[in-house]
Amino acid sequence: QQAWLGGQRRIEAILSAYHAAYPLKRGMSREALRSQLGLKQATLTYHLDANPQIMVDAGLVRLSDHTVEFRGEDAARAARLREACQTAPYTPPSLAEAVALSGEAVVHALIDLGEIVQIDADLLFSRPAYDEMVQTALVMIDRDGSLASNGFRDHFHTSRKYAIGLLEHLDNLGITQRQGDVRVRGPKAARA
Repeated sequence: QQAWLGGQRRIEAILSAYHAAYPLKRGMSREALRSQLGLKQATLTYHLDANPQIMVDAGLVRLSDHTVEFRGEDAARAARLREACQTAPYTPPSLAEAVALSGEAVVHALIDLGEIVQIDADLLFSRPAYDEMVQTALVMIDRDGSLASNGFRDHFHTSRKYAIGLLEHLDNLGITQRQGDVRVRGPKAARA
């Protein structure tokens, strides 16, 4: 019993220190926590399941009261990136430009929170622009039978880089499927 309680306190202390060191991260990777504790996977699972103060989500472990909040300069950096994405929703800053504008920690926090969608190594969209573009692609396919990348590009007054990047991302997700020079609905496209 004493050893179990000691293990619980140690997990909480490790997570508390992690949150203090990385306040813009949603949580610590489960594997990093397991490795730091030197526990077997089953033992860690038992500890995590038994503690209501600990949340596990998508491979990340956090204290239940931890939330990502932008404060001070981080809040100003996040606002700059949000504004840049809002000003040019269909030609937003690249990942490198976003990092230069707001810092790596802020950019990755916004991605983790789902406010920014990273579609490939260098292309980002705000969540509203991304959702609109995905929905519009499907509407255009349903209306016209298929979607040509140049029609998609022209609809959003964007460049080929952004249009093709998004369409290839949708192909990879199975939302669209490339057939020659056009796209059709893919196997994972939900019907409205």
